[in-house]
Amino acid sequence: MDSAAWDAASDSIFNFSPSSVASQLPESPEQNNTFPETVGLSKYSEFYSPPPHFVTPPLCELEVPPVPEGLSREPARANNATHFAVSTTFLPASNLLPNPPDFVMISADEVSFYVHTTQVLGVSSNHFNNTVSCRPVCQQGLHNEPGFSDQLATAHVAETSHVLNVLLHAIYGLSCAAYQPPLDVLLAAVDAMPTYGLSPQTHVTPSSPLFALILAQAPINPLLAYACAARHDLAALATPISAHLLAFPPDALTDELAACIAPAYLRRLLLLHAERVETLKALLCAPPHPHPPTARCDFEAQKALTRAWTLAAGSLVWEARADVSDGVIQRTLSSLSDYISCVECKRSLADRVKQVLARWTLVKVHDLSTSSVGVADLGVFCGQRTI
Repeated sequence: MDSAAWDAASDSIFNFSPSSVASQLPESPEQNNTFPETVGLSKYSEFYSPPPHFVTPPLCELEVPPVPEGLSREPARANNATHFAVSTTFLPASNLLPNPPDFVMISADEVSFYVHTTQVLGVSSNHFNNTVSCRPVCQQGLHNEPGFSDQLATAHVAETSHVLNVLLHAIYGLSCAAYQPPLDVLLAAVDAMPTYGLSPQTHVTPSSPLFALILAQAPINPLLAYACAARHDLAALATPISAHLLAFPPDALTDELAACIAPAYLRRLLLLHAERVETLKALLCAPPHPHPPTARCDFEAQKALTRAWTLAAGSLVWEARADVSDGVIQRTLSSLSDYISCVECKRSLADRVKQVLARWTLVKVHDLSTSSVGVADLGVFCGQRTI
């Protein structure tokens, strides 16, 4: 493009005025009736089109219906609507019992639980902390208006919906596994039972769903679960949980943790660790049985195996803990065969290692509340590694 063309283009850009464009536009519809009145802005499209980087919405004519009298087009406010959070198990129309629910419990986080007063009062010794009464209530419209609790007597409970849900499932003998409550919620429900006149010894039994849920999650925090079982004297629950505390060193037990455990159960836990260590010492004190002397291995030569066994057993006992594994014992003792050339000595060593492992696997500390630390007869230990 030559210089004259550039000058003409620059003049058209910098000397732009709206009147120059208006002079090129046709007359308005009032002055020129060649365009129908419904065309609107479309008649100017041949003179002006927006730049491609602008998005132009399509032209349309919307017929807005009239606003009914007494109404407004303003959006509804959220606080004008009333919402009710209701338990998915304890519904107004639940069929947990033949008769419909006649009482509403509202948790601390405003979740409603529709329950039966006969079921709650039948297991609570204090009317569920004096929140449930046995007076008759009106049940009219219960199933027709499930969102409203005005038809029934209500009471607010200080527990959260998660804890109250576990409590009510325990009262009805139902499993709350579908809700997947964490361990701290399960234990909080057990701790709250005495407050509401419920007996943990009655609702946390080996045959109850709550017992199974706590035991399944006990490995997550065994000390917390054991302390809860100790506070409520749940020996049937504390016994299997104690198996997960073998790895817990007693010297790591602080005063705060010890205060959370009942004294009798704390003693049983400490004796569990002490007696298992004594049991391991008694198992390792006897060396492999000597075999009849041969031309290549007499009694004097077999003393080498006895000395090696004593050293290996001493290393295990020196760092012995209640949770020492079978693999550690087997690797430590079986390694002695690498330094023995006699076939009979190797066979005797292997038999002794198998015997130690078999007895250690069957070790059980029986009633620690009446037993003392020490092992008089290894044959009496059988069962699991629990209290």
